Amino acid sequence: MSPYPANLVELFDEAVARHGRKRLLGSKVGGHWVWLSYREMGALVRRFRSGLASLGVKRGDRVALIANNSVRWAVAAYGCYSLGAVLVPMYEEQRAQDWELIIRDSGATTLICGSSAVHHKCAKLCEKQDLRHIGLASPSRKPDSYEAILQLGDRNPIESIEPQPDDVACLIYTSGTTDDPKGVIVSHDNICSNVRSLRQVLPLCPDDTSVSFLPWAHSFGHTCELHCMISLGAAMAICPSPQELLAGLRQVQPTVLLGVPRVFHHIHQLVRQHIAKRPPLVRKLFETGLRLADRQNRGEKLGLRDRLSLEAADRLIFARVRARLGGKLKYAFCGGAELNEELARTIDNIGITIYEGYGLTEAGPVVTTNSPAARRLGSVGKPLAGVQLRIDGSTEHGEGGEIIVHGPNVTKGYYGREQDSTGVIDDSGALRTGDLGRIDEDGFLFLTGRIKEQYKLQNGKIVVPGPIEAALKLSPFISGAMVHGQGQPHNVALLVVDVDALNRFAEQEQLSFGSTAEMLSDQTILRLLMGEVRKHDPASPSYQRIHAVCLTDQVFDAENGMLTPTLKIRRRAVMKRHGDRIRQLYR
Repeated sequence: MSPYPANLVELFDEAVARHGRKRLLGSKVGGHWVWLSYREMGALVRRFRSGLASLGVKRGDRVALIANNSVRWAVAAYGCYSLGAVLVPMYEEQRAQDWELIIRDSGATTLICGSSAVHHKCAKLCEKQDLRHIGLASPSRKPDSYEAILQLGDRNPIESIEPQPDDVACLIYTSGTTDDPKGVIVSHDNICSNVRSLRQVLPLCPDDTSVSFLPWAHSFGHTCELHCMISLGAAMAICPSPQELLAGLRQVQPTVLLGVPRVFHHIHQLVRQHIAKRPPLVRKLFETGLRLADRQNRGEKLGLRDRLSLEAADRLIFARVRARLGGKLKYAFCGGAELNEELARTIDNIGITIYEGYGLTEAGPVVTTNSPAARRLGSVGKPLAGVQLRIDGSTEHGEGGEIIVHGPNVTKGYYGREQDSTGVIDDSGALRTGDLGRIDEDGFLFLTGRIKEQYKLQNGKIVVPGPIEAALKLSPFISGAMVHGQGQPHNVALLVVDVDALNRFAEQEQLSFGSTAEMLSDQTILRLLMGEVRKHDPASPSYQRIHAVCLTDQVFDAENGMLTPTLKIRRRAVMKRHGDRIRQLYR
């Protein structure tokens, strides 16, 4: 790739020309991985682009895409870019009402659906909105199918259009945790500047392979995996679902994993559960190995005896853990939310170097990242080249203030929402992120919460719930948590329990329950969970601590509306469903 690709079309075309025969995208077909090369991908993009043009899609048109990651997703995206069209990506897991809002708000003229189910749900919407309709999974004989568009392109081939750096590449809509989704204007240069900077600081190379499960409709997966990996000439195996991630890791044996904290929480839990079943001697060696690896990773020189103990732990335990993740995983990159430091250290100490970063859709998305040259666990790293940070204001106890970002990655605003845009982008082009943080003496950024999530107790003290919730999920018995205390004398929490873990505990303690509901109301179980809260709750000072909990086995997910597609808690939705129980904790 040239040092400064001006747009995503140039980025893609250079990658195809340079890495033509190398494998690019892998798909699971009949239990086997089938790979598409860069050259084959380039041919599909040319055909699809020409087919879209024959349908009347032109420069500046908005093309909505509702699909999970697939070869066809990437073909559709690069086909749009090379026409100068604007991609409007969405998730299959989103609510139909969100699809309709986004399609209407963006003014999309074409809708591409990734599955028959989505195609069917959107049929009436397409009639109402007068949308061109393309079904990536439609039978090939249909005129609006993926295959039909490719054949149409064969008959009417056209050359790509070269977008300008400031041209809009995407409208990526915010997750809508507190209000309606807003379309972030993402230019070609917003993305390309991120790709250039990431390549300068991260230890990625053309020989790397990832297992792709982050949705490309999300800015993190879109920029940091799809575009960055393609620019490198690297390979991506498309994981069919998050539930198949571990199997995919074992089969593909990737060198790189990009994920959000929830994924690394899951890996951490699996490691801890695996070790808990081993004999006491193995458990002791595991914990000793973690401590020694941590000392070594901090730069401490180990004596001969400690080095031998660490080598034994790595050979007998850590290597087996890594083998369950494919055996070749060298690096893990985490973004999307703050990663708990204890969890990060565990993954790092078993021999998978973890790099945490920070960003948001309005900033391309990457603002800061840890790197081999500058890494500090617990932080989200230092700003990318060309990006400037400052902290505006301060919170109690010197925990920092709002993070303000300026750089080539910053959006020009929200599509069609001038008032909202001026509220977050100032006259100099600086972005008010809405995130709280502090910068240490060495220039590393530490996140301390979200402005919109913080609340006041009755005594006027401010609580930021995010870090507390993240720490609670380190417990093997807790898979989700929401802390509450707005206007109350103290904090309480709704805990989403891991029923399997509680059943194992009950069996060990010879407890018997007639139902899950009975188990969750049992005083022994409640005492166990409060003990886990005291163990993992990092809240300091004391007014941030949790005084009482209620339990549920209903997971937070996008399907039931408790999470956004980007895995952020919809606090209003949680309170609507569980508010009565949460409020009863104060009686």
